[in-house]
Amino acid sequence: MQVQFEAQKILYGDKILLGDETTSNFEKPENFVVLECVNRLLEKGYKPEHLYLEKKWALGRTGKSGKADISVNSQDGKALLIIECKTFGEEYDKEKKRMIENGGQLFSYLQQDRNTKFLCLYASSLFDDNIIYENSIIPIKDSEEQIEAVKNNIEDAKTYSTANTAEELYEVWKENHNLYFHPNGIFDEEIEPYNIELKPLKKKDLKPFKEGDGGYVFNQFLEILRHNNISDKSNAFNKIMSLFLCKIVDEQKNDNEVLEFQVKEGIDTPESIQDRLLKLYTSGMKQYLKEEIINYSEEDIDKIVNNFPIQTSRLRIKEILKELKFYTNNEFAFKEVHNKKLFKENAKVLNEVIRLFQDKKFKYSKKEQYLGTFFELLLNAGYKQDEGQFFTPVPIVKFIINSLPFEKLVQQKLSNKSRAFLPYVMDYACGSGHFLTESIDKIQNIINVLNYDYDEDTNITIKHFKESAEWAAEFIFGIEKDYRLARTSKVACFMNGDGAANVIFGDGLEKHDRLKDKYEIVVANPPYAIKSFKQHLRVKETDYNLISLLTSDASQIEVLFVERTKQLLTPGGVAGIILPDSLLNSEGIYTKAREIILEYFEVISIVSLGSKTFIATGKDTAIFFLKRRNDSFALDRKFIAIDYILKNKKRAHDFIDSEALLKDYVEVIDITIKDYKTFLSRKPNKQIIESEMYQEYWEWFINSSTYNTFITKQSFTKLKAKEQEKQIAKLFFDNILPIEMEKFYFFMLTKEQETLIVKWDSSVKSQKDILGYEFSKRRGFEEVVMLKEELTDNYITKLYNERDLSDKSKINSYILNAFDGKIIDDCDKSLESIINRVQLSDCLDFSHINFEKVISLDADKQVIESQFPSKRISRLLKPIKGSTEKILESLIKDKGKLPVITQGKEFISGYTDADVSPIDDIPLIVFGDHTTIFKYIDFPFVRGADGLQLLKVDPNEILPKA
Repeated sequence: MQVQFEAQKILYGDKILLGDETTSNFEKPENFVVLECVNRLLEKGYKPEHLYLEKKWALGRTGKSGKADISVNSQDGKALLIIECKTFGEEYDKEKKRMIENGGQLFSYLQQDRNTKFLCLYASSLFDDNIIYENSIIPIKDSEEQIEAVKNNIEDAKTYSTANTAEELYEVWKENHNLYFHPNGIFDEEIEPYNIELKPLKKKDLKPFKEGDGGYVFNQFLEILRHNNISDKSNAFNKIMSLFLCKIVDEQKNDNEVLEFQVKEGIDTPESIQDRLLKLYTSGMKQYLKEEIINYSEEDIDKIVNNFPIQTSRLRIKEILKELKFYTNNEFAFKEVHNKKLFKENAKVLNEVIRLFQDKKFKYSKKEQYLGTFFELLLNAGYKQDEGQFFTPVPIVKFIINSLPFEKLVQQKLSNKSRAFLPYVMDYACGSGHFLTESIDKIQNIINVLNYDYDEDTNITIKHFKESAEWAAEFIFGIEKDYRLARTSKVACFMNGDGAANVIFGDGLEKHDRLKDKYEIVVANPPYAIKSFKQHLRVKETDYNLISLLTSDASQIEVLFVERTKQLLTPGGVAGIILPDSLLNSEGIYTKAREIILEYFEVISIVSLGSKTFIATGKDTAIFFLKRRNDSFALDRKFIAIDYILKNKKRAHDFIDSEALLKDYVEVIDITIKDYKTFLSRKPNKQIIESEMYQEYWEWFINSSTYNTFITKQSFTKLKAKEQEKQIAKLFFDNILPIEMEKFYFFMLTKEQETLIVKWDSSVKSQKDILGYEFSKRRGFEEVVMLKEELTDNYITKLYNERDLSDKSKINSYILNAFDGKIIDDCDKSLESIINRVQLSDCLDFSHINFEKVISLDADKQVIESQFPSKRISRLLKPIKGSTEKILESLIKDKGKLPVITQGKEFISGYTDADVSPIDDIPLIVFGDHTTIFKYIDFPFVRGADGLQLLKVDPNEILPKA
């Protein structure tokens, strides 16, 4: 061969056949690829007379012709290989994509010469003075099973040998071989000329995901499920996670080692493939999740048979059969398998899935964007809607992560010369691993911009951490009770380059040997409303203060996660956790959970989430941003409350101005400090006795069982009247002063604490504008769709700006500042109606006797000055006698014997003949808890079950109608 640079010609000599001279010049860059490929073939040992360039065929009925760049004949003169050459990179990728879509040029050429055994797309380029090449090979060969299926007239069975057109040939490649390209077998060093052999893949053959691969591979996976009639995506997702775990274990090999995760052409049987997969899976579960999987190889059985006496061997074989029968699960069954026929059907699916992933790289040392895209698509498709609770939308995860002071914690630890200068992070209900991977990504970005301004050892550590995310093994911890999700979370970490992170298969409420004592950051969306969870919890009563207060069938598991957060966080540590908003206002065990929050945490911010945040959870939620206090903070204030309220004792030379706090408290309950001190001395003056506070306490007291039991005791009835008064007064103060002590205690805990309340209106448009995403149902699964501005293509969200975390138009910047002790007064105009800065004490109502520590997110307390006396609404109402029944909307008709009142605009919403008792304790005031529409009703009626509320006023106190 000669290249004439002046004439710009390529001469291939007289032995290589030329259809024409299209590629024998410098006109197209790909002509040099043809030249290099021909040279590579000749160097490999192919004879020039067996090479044919620009072989021409008529393509179909159009009369148009096509020319194959290089056709290679076998030594008997029959077609062996057709090669299409493209320039390296974009053109090669375009043609590969075209082949995937419709077969491209090569399948047209195959139709013209059906003797062809292989098709090859080829590209090469000069890189650092070396020639690099890439090829994608398609063998044109039918398996025995495929041939047998066609012979038996199996529906939709296809083979290359029976295909009649280029389109049908392409369909065979698509249906039977899943559009798979083999990466080697022609030019490899160990391959002989004319003996093309698709060698098993080695680790060095793996290709990283590229832009666009994520969506393509995902759609190919769905296509495999579709044409194999697999509708159970949840099961398919579980099986694919098992396969990914196998692949990750397999990628621990050295570059030149043959991979186990592949279909070895001409070698494998369905049984041999699954045997290799089981070994990988067993290793992965043990290595990464510390779980033992029962699996016996042929070698294991041989050892038992050969090494033991006959009787022992027989018994051991029986034991193995028992274990395999009862203690194992088919981790690779996309279809149900209970006989050989179904095993083979599933093996076909399994082979297609393996081929889809076998040449892709899954294990990275750093986050890989395009693999991440694929994994997110898979997660969205993997679980049915009723399992959506496992997944927190990624924008919410990012919002929480970007609102927490990661940078500050790192700098604090570096300033303190801590050897472990990264924050320890925990997610005790890690689900699919989003909080873990986003935390690692966040910390890695912080590491990447650290300077080498520290001592030598720290600088070396920083350099090492910049090179790899292996630091996650020390600092990142996740716990997940569902082993499918634990496995998913571990796979997610590997796919994000964070495989060293600790994912523990277990209950986040239980103790585990691998856990650290304390963490600086807790991020989580723990489960809630799990009925009878306590019966299955392996913890002692002493492990949690709240557990003894829960009944055996209780469902409020979330309260234990609140206490778990308190246990795990070190003082100064921070948390961003999603909890049901029953934590804010429900009573009973929720009151005790609030006490833990108020005693042991600074409540930096509460973000109330709208109904469009999650996929149909059926429960309102809020994000609690918390900072752990020292235990001494609450203890010191409890001593102050006890001294002032229960002991009526002054505290001189206190560490804080406790007297001023007491004055602030009595101002809140609208009493002077002078009068209040007579109350504390148990000698209330006239002003106290006439006060609303005292009157309510007294009414509550005389209606209590404690009082009524006491005054009926024989020892009491025998006393003189004056002594009885004295005993009653003592009992009164013994009962109410502890209540006042508790109120003062929680007032002190919250008084000097500024909290950001973030809350937006419930309209769909408002929620979309703030969240920046919506859920779109497509192809039978839910996915998060990020919203963009039409003109700029920028994402729309008020939650955060990843490029600028201090962006004042985003909510996260205010929370970050609040963690730093900076509450910003001048809020961006776009957020003025959303963010409210409050004293946390203003969110609590200290006026109720039953002090439930309810946290109100509407903390503005406006006092209306009036010439009329003010009274609490509860003192103006009377109990409603008789029926208060509700009926469903379906029972409301146009006609009927009883009128129906709802919170709608119509005065009477309809009528009913339902068998219900009317509400007849009239007149009543009714109002809608959503519409805030009030109505005066003075006739018997039935109320609708739509949130209509009833008020019966005391006519001696207030007029029901003006």
